[in-house]
Amino acid sequence: LEDALMDEVMFLYKGNIPSIKANEIPPFVLLDIDNKTYNSWGRPAYTPRDKLKNLIDTAVQAKPRLIIVDIDVTPSMKKPLPGDLELAEYLKKHATNCEPKQAACSPIIMVRALRYDEASGSLTPRIGFFEEAVTQSFPHTQWGTAEFYASMSTGITRRWSLWEHTCTNEQLP
Repeated sequence: LEDALMDEVMFLYKGNIPSIKANEIPPFVLLDIDNKTYNSWGRPAYTPRDKLKNLIDTAVQAKPRLIIVDIDVTPSMKKPLPGDLELAEYLKKHATNCEPKQAACSPIIMVRALRYDEASGSLTPRIGFFEEAVTQSFPHTQWGTAEFYASMSTGITRRWSLWEHTCTNEQLP
């Protein structure tokens, strides 16, 4: 019943979007790596870390309230890819720069995938090369996930968490 009522309310308000001109919603910028850019980079198998670092730095310089990097940087291997060391150092430096001036610091959420752990029967974070850099940069840099689940019966996504802590051994990073 709750889901049906919420569906009705959402249907009633589907066209009621706040106006950015009236300052009812904060402005945001989406940096999209389009096909033209991807092709100019030589169609790499993964996002080049030097390019990713430059995009993050451009966003940091604009001093937004939040930066979400929706590129999974946690490949299954733990050895660094080209440019990983420089990006890791950048994230650590970002945290160091944030310490004296907390209010002016843009938090960064790095996206990582979760994997199903058959032994525990739960989802666990996929650990990769950047684990130490992000953990050391907490709370200025944190992990998030883009995982969401649709109902098996209706195919509708409900109760989607836009951001959620993931824990290791019941400890936040």
